[in-house]
Amino acid sequence: MSLLLIGSAGVLLAAFLGGATGFGYALVSVPFLLLAGLPLADVVVVNLALGLLTRVAVLWRLRAALDRGRVGLLLGGGLPGIALGYALARGVDGTLLEIGAGCAILLGASLAAVRELRSGAPRTASRAAVTAAGAAGGVLGVTTSLNGLVPALVLRGDGAGPRGYVANLAAYFVIGNAIMLAVLLAAGEGAAQTPLWTAMVWLAAGLAGNALGVRVLDRIPERLFHRVTLAVVLVSGAAALAQSLARL
Repeated sequence: MSLLLIGSAGVLLAAFLGGATGFGYALVSVPFLLLAGLPLADVVVVNLALGLLTRVAVLWRLRAALDRGRVGLLLGGGLPGIALGYALARGVDGTLLEIGAGCAILLGASLAAVRELRSGAPRTASRAAVTAAGAAGGVLGVTTSLNGLVPALVLRGDGAGPRGYVANLAAYFVIGNAIMLAVLLAAGEGAAQTPLWTAMVWLAAGLAGNALGVRVLDRIPERLFHRVTLAVVLVSGAAALAQSLARL
């Protein structure tokens, strides 16, 4: 019962955040699913699957705001990133990767905050930076399921507005998560300890939280949205670092 209830609460909260800001789902759901008793390897697969399924609805709803060029750059970097992440996962502890990611995200978000205090607006990222963000997401996604934080930080200055920002991230998650799941399942890494009916309840909770989050998205002014997303990145980086250090 704890697996069902704790997992459902975590997925609902995580999906709400993901719907409202476009990212952060995996970071919130990881501690809940670990607390519910799932091993980390299963948490990665469950998070990727639920993230994919809940993002499909968002992508369809916001499809008119999608920037296919930006998404293509993310996925172009994501493919080699997934391959590198899978190779690293065979020889490097995922917790160490998460520690490194947490430190890098905190540094990047802090620098972005300082820049924005001076200029008043996020800076538009170059094509190379977006591709590199996709690669970083690929590495982190296939190892820890935290594939959204780096792309979320880099895409903030695109000027696409909240709906475009969330739509681009949703497309990246849907396609990227599908590829990561195919790689992991082909290697025999499935969520064997998660009963099907439990996963279905989690999916329902995720869809509900996601729908509520998207409703909030449409009510957030763009300037406030940028501040909220930067704050979420900062908190997420700190939380990822704290969670990984706690598992050492």
